[in-house]
Amino acid sequence: MVFQLSDSVTDIKTFKWLITDEGLQYVDNRSEHEYKFPAQYGFQWKEAGRDNQRAGVHGHVSILDKVFVETIGGDLTIKVEDNTDDGQGIYREDVEHRDQTLDDGQYRYADLGNLIVLEIKPFQEEPRYFVYNHKIKEVEKIDSIAQAAVLLPDDQGIIFPSGYYLQTGAYNVFPSDAGKLKFQQRIASPNGEDHLFVFYNGGKRTVCTDVL
Repeated sequence: MVFQLSDSVTDIKTFKWLITDEGLQYVDNRSEHEYKFPAQYGFQWKEAGRDNQRAGVHGHVSILDKVFVETIGGDLTIKVEDNTDDGQGIYREDVEHRDQTLDDGQYRYADLGNLIVLEIKPFQEEPRYFVYNHKIKEVEKIDSIAQAAVLLPDDQGIIFPSGYYLQTGAYNVFPSDAGKLKFQQRIASPNGEDHLFVFYNGGKRTVCTDVL
């Protein structure tokens, strides 16, 4: 049992019992370290470094030789062609520092079959998150991946606090004012075909669920 002691969601006290054939047996009240959320990402981020850079008039960073990203020249650009002579891509948005170099940006990714999840951090900015689908050569910006991204069963895709993205390219992002959410658990139905994904905002006492 977990009790919140103040307005802070991290100020807690825990009590542990053991379930036995005779009933409940009290264990201790020192188990705060055992109360934690599961891993918020169902994959390991990999970092793209200097070995992945492609020099040129419009240099960029190669991600698995499938998608190419940069934050130079005043914008964040995502390309599908390894062409450093052309600054155009399939997606672009402004960055704050126009004079930054390729070394100033930070690029992390996760390879999930047709999908590549991207974390791109321009110089002195917060990271931005995208899903690139190599099969259909399209990219979507998905802000809530900053909070969590969990793998769907059978490598179907990923689910995050605001929606899901499938390997087929189908995706949905739901409007929500639930705030920052953490992945809490996945509950499988008795037949194993349906799964309930629970995301939780302790500050707002908000629970969001997606069923797939």
